Amino acid sequence: MKGNSFLEAFPESQYNDFIRNHIMYKFVLDDRGFAYELFLGYGLVTGNLSNKYKEFIHAGGAFEYYYKKIEIILRLYGGGFITNSDLKYTKGFYSSGINTFFYDLSIGFTAFENQQRAYCQNCCLTSR
Repeated sequence: MKGNSFLEAFPESQYNDFIRNHIMYKFVLDDRGFAYELFLGYGLVTGNLSNKYKEFIHAGGAFEYYYKKIEIILRLYGGGFITNSDLKYTKGFYSSGINTFFYDLSIGFTAFENQQRAYCQNCCLTSR
């Protein structure tokens, strides 16, 4: 930093107090943070699933809130796969041509963090 080099070069300067109080700031991360993401993709259906579903574009977004080492993430997914024919499940039928949409709420904490990476453990609640 130029402030440090000035203080070392001129230890008796009349500007030393000004430099220490107004120029030599260090940036520190805040306890809170907010992030968002948008994504777009395409899913391939292989094997036996290709008889039941058509491929489709996936899209969505996520909103993330961080407090210290805890993170809360809400992801909204759209797209998924379109059903080829009526599908029976325990509570009824999915009609043919239905597109899926679901959300995911994740709560996690940072297990390890350094200058380049942060590894997080998450607990998810998902609805489909």
